Amino acid sequence: MQNTNTDAPFTNEMVAQAKQMIDSAQTICLNFHPSPDGDSYGSALGMAHALRAIGKTVTVYQGDLPPPRWANIFPGYEIVAQENIISENLAKHDLYITVDSATPTQICKDPGFTLPDMPILVIDHHHTEKPYGTLRLVDVEVSSCAEIVFNLLPKLGLTLTSDTATCLYLGIFSDTAGIRIADVTEHTIKALAECYPLTTNIQQRIIGSLQNYGRKELDLLSVCLSKREYIHEDSMCLIILPYSDIVKMDIEKPTTHFVTGFLAGRMYDAKTLCVAFETTPNNFRVSARSDSTEHDTTYDMNLFMNKLGGGGHKGAAGALVVADTPEEARAQILKAWADTQ
Repeated sequence: MQNTNTDAPFTNEMVAQAKQMIDSAQTICLNFHPSPDGDSYGSALGMAHALRAIGKTVTVYQGDLPPPRWANIFPGYEIVAQENIISENLAKHDLYITVDSATPTQICKDPGFTLPDMPILVIDHHHTEKPYGTLRLVDVEVSSCAEIVFNLLPKLGLTLTSDTATCLYLGIFSDTAGIRIADVTEHTIKALAECYPLTTNIQQRIIGSLQNYGRKELDLLSVCLSKREYIHEDSMCLIILPYSDIVKMDIEKPTTHFVTGFLAGRMYDAKTLCVAFETTPNNFRVSARSDSTEHDTTYDMNLFMNKLGGGGHKGAAGALVVADTPEEARAQILKAWADTQ
């Protein structure tokens, strides 16, 4: 099969090829990306449930990190294989489906990880300069990977089961910050509406986990808000959290997604939000959000993060900045921001 490396909206012919790959495979594996979010869980487990419903043997690997505290809201979380993906022989499966992972480093951060020599079907909604896989079903204009999986199901001969619908609903809801980001379209709402009647305990799953925060998370948010500054005539709110503060708060592997997700759509006096956490000494994880859409490119977060070696969407993107000090990281971020204005 031809290696299709394109981030243009995929064609019906490409979907037919993907169906052939699935039809000819009996054992299939998926995994969550490092620091998994709701979309990673929702799209991987949603696809896994749909594949199992047609008799496939499916393994979902945990990935680099232990499961997040909210993992139990997803049907099927209890049967996820806890092995780190780098320790597994993925090629023992017939097909590897990656979801919500733009590059191999978004599959596994371990420098020893290499892609297995086997058919790889990529389903994603992120732009990338480093495409991989045998066949790529990528659409950067869709709000979440879970929404793409929802759209693909009937074309792949898969059924929207109750567990699949619940996982995809949670994935879409999570990645759109509760349907509050600019990438939400009428198609997003229709996907949620079709999933909803088949879901189970969806309000309790959302309210009980995705929208609940513990003391440490609220302390983290408080410290981040105290460090905010407004840049370039209030066009951007910038928050940088040094490693020393993270150690002081005793927070294990804090994620910028929590802060950007909490504040996304809730700020009216800044068009964009950029949060950088020094998660390990000299390594700053950067996450940026704006209200830009694929058609309104006033503040393009993908272009912004590309300047820092990362990427994503026009409304949401991320990067890794290597710097000796928070001040140096700030300087790199501000230069990248200035270069995109």
